[in-house]
Amino acid sequence: MQRFQQDATRLDALVNNARVYSERRGPEGTRHPLETNFFGSLRLTEALLPVLNDGAKTWSGSWRRVERLEAPPGPRGTHWP
Repeated sequence: MQRFQQDATRLDALVNNARVYSERRGPEGTRHPLETNFFGSLRLTEALLPVLNDGAKTWSGSWRRVERLEAPPGPRGTHWP
């Protein structure tokens, strides 16, 4: 990550796709999925903000699938101008 941040001048796309599930219950069963699924994506996005293309359109489509990336966001996607 450090090398990428030093060398990169621009990043046009970032797809956060984390899904970790734990069968354990209680705090320990919750901690790992939360650290990976939420905080991992948040930390990665924050680290890459300086090189993310400012002019790119931003879409949030939590129910979309990766194989449908070529299609324009549908009713489930939310456009952030």
